[in-house]
Amino acid sequence: MGIWLSRRDGSKWTPPVEVAGGVDAEGGRESCWNPVLFDPSGGPLLLFYKVGPSPSRWRGMMMRSLDDGRTWTEPVPLPDGILGPAKNHPFERADGTILCGSSSEHDGWRVHFETTKDKGATWAATPPVNDGKSVGLIQPALLRTIGGGFIALMRSNAGRIYECRSHDGGDTWSPPGPTVFPNPNAGIDAVTLRDGRHVLIYNPVTEGRGILAVALSEDGKTWDRVLTLEEEKGAEFSYPAVVQARDGLVHVTYTWKRRTIRHVVLDPARLKIGPADPPDPRSSRKIYFIQTNLGTMTLELFETEAPRTVAQFKRLVQEGFYDGKDFYRVVRGHVIQAGGGDAPSLPPEFNTRPHVFGTLGLGRVGDEWSGDSEIYICVAPRPHLDGRYTVFGRLTEGLDVLEKIANVPVEERWEGPGNKMAMHKPIEPVIILRAGYGLLK
Repeated sequence: MGIWLSRRDGSKWTPPVEVAGGVDAEGGRESCWNPVLFDPSGGPLLLFYKVGPSPSRWRGMMMRSLDDGRTWTEPVPLPDGILGPAKNHPFERADGTILCGSSSEHDGWRVHFETTKDKGATWAATPPVNDGKSVGLIQPALLRTIGGGFIALMRSNAGRIYECRSHDGGDTWSPPGPTVFPNPNAGIDAVTLRDGRHVLIYNPVTEGRGILAVALSEDGKTWDRVLTLEEEKGAEFSYPAVVQARDGLVHVTYTWKRRTIRHVVLDPARLKIGPADPPDPRSSRKIYFIQTNLGTMTLELFETEAPRTVAQFKRLVQEGFYDGKDFYRVVRGHVIQAGGGDAPSLPPEFNTRPHVFGTLGLGRVGDEWSGDSEIYICVAPRPHLDGRYTVFGRLTEGLDVLEKIANVPVEERWEGPGNKMAMHKPIEPVIILRAGYGLLK
């Protein structure tokens, strides 16, 4: 596996040529990973990439080109503890310092940041912004904010894009937290345009990579999805990269169905917040939802994987069973729960669906045959529940509502057999106003 390069020559791309291969100390070949091209002011053109048998054991490498990528120097290993940018392009500060968003995978997925003031001769690195245990984060994408600050948007294994911020040019960073964007554990990229707006390329789902979309923000705080680049069920559109060229146009590349690389050019003047996409066909499709006093969450139900559980949930919704009930248990970093009792017990329908942010499952109080009407929704990845509880759906919209519920103040109560279950009951009740089925408004 090597690093290949193609040049845009007029209206065509040149045949790709290999510019880097993973040659080890004994002359053998190792895999190459995550190439990043960067063109700092005054040159030279820099190529960063990784070499190694796996992401947990790879090493950072760098090459230079003085003729716009036609020829390259020999690869230079980066210093110990330095990996270079992880998938996404660096940012050059006004003083010439190059800031790289980086990540390591040898001790959990952890994000850190690296800087070089002399175009790769010497380096410095920040401590990781996360511990890699509660949530895994990799491949940060950098956005510039007014006043010299930065936002880093990060791929996660928690079902959401995470972000952290720096107010001192990237020297120190805030603790990371989830955004409203879903993330199916897939790569993202982002760029700050010359007019100050921010563009994000991402997969707007929690599972699969069948949709690739563009989101736009004017302040880095609120975002709107403004364009769908690709959408096909079961297909994969992934690992996007985005830059703004000298002529002002925005160039996006991404893996197309694991078969080729697609190149899309966007005019930023036509990227506007508003109905840029055609009408969403879901607007005329009935869908299941849970409406609470904190907002509405819409659901996709997995009838193939859990037919009996889904059938009983639909019946209970039709009967108004959940209406007026509260989410009586809210455990931050775990689940929220509602319902319970007054319905036949169901056999387990364990399946391969993972417990990630937004997963809808069937709760139980005893053995695996004791599930009835109690439901839970994961507010974080809970892999220890996989294969032990019935997953029968997931949230499709309202992830921000779920985040809001997960962070309400609670009081700890010990209930259940032997008073051994911590209930974490909300101080102000979170009420299900209606669990229903109808048109998505």
